[in-house]
Amino acid sequence: GGLTGDNVRYMRLLGSLGYSVVAPDTMGASPSGPRYRHPTRNYSRAGDHRFWCANTVYDTSCNGSYMGGAYPACFSSKAEYVLNEPRSWSRFYQRIYSLRRREASAALEHFE
Repeated sequence: GGLTGDNVRYMRLLGSLGYSVVAPDTMGASPSGPRYRHPTRNYSRAGDHRFWCANTVYDTSCNGSYMGGAYPACFSSKAEYVLNEPRSWSRFYQRIYSLRRREASAALEHFE
């Protein structure tokens, strides 16, 4: 989760075309929050920055509490997890969606 893969590619492409890019990322918030991944110390010096590079924005993964980790809002949508408990996963993901929606609304309210 977080700002990874194609998200970074699109941001870099749009930025190179002169657009401003806003990417709210709760993974980069406080380590005491419900989700967290330690960011790369200095992304601009993190290594390979070609279009198809790995785009490593984080140094760590986000271990959810279901895996014994400290972060209750980290999750995996691997098919085996979803198929094992589809109702529980659906309720959990609905709460994550509601959280993301509130975050996006708050960001847009304060955007000038």
